[in-house]
Amino acid sequence: INHPPLLIWITAFFYKLFGYEIFYGRLVSILSSTLFFLFFLKFLVYLKVNNFKVIFAILLLLSMPIYWTHGLVIEHQPLLNLLLLLTAINFFKYRLEQKKIYLFLFIFFWTLGFLTDWPAYLFLMPFAFIFFLEKKYKLTFFSIIFPILIYFLINFYHQLSLNDFNLSAILGIDKLFLRSGV
Repeated sequence: INHPPLLIWITAFFYKLFGYEIFYGRLVSILSSTLFFLFFLKFLVYLKVNNFKVIFAILLLLSMPIYWTHGLVIEHQPLLNLLLLLTAINFFKYRLEQKKIYLFLFIFFWTLGFLTDWPAYLFLMPFAFIFFLEKKYKLTFFSIIFPILIYFLINFYHQLSLNDFNLSAILGIDKLFLRSGV
């Protein structure tokens, strides 16, 4: 599999829900870019960063061409950026507050990020290293093995899926590719 299936599933769901217009395919990227901006701002406020630094960080983010170009196409990066930001936010909240819900959300958003693009696995390595340094060996082992398990399950499903039992038949993904020219 070139890319994991999450973006395709969400895009196909939007096409099924709203119709087969190119705008609805781009809606995932537009919403992801917008939510990234809002969650980033909210996290800076949570960290009690001074207002000048918050404004500088937001202006820097908004000045980056990649932020705008990826927000306009059906692409993995906006969704991946959002999910990895939420992963990092929940990791830091877990470290600050030691609440299990943040650990669960850390794993949940990272899993969604991994289902968006394979390089999300590399994003987990620094967190696994921090867990190791803090002598949280179960979390270190889990953060290394869990993504490999997900990878094998996705590929196993992909190899064994039948034409009338996969998501393309259920969600109409064939029309997505037909109308988008891919």
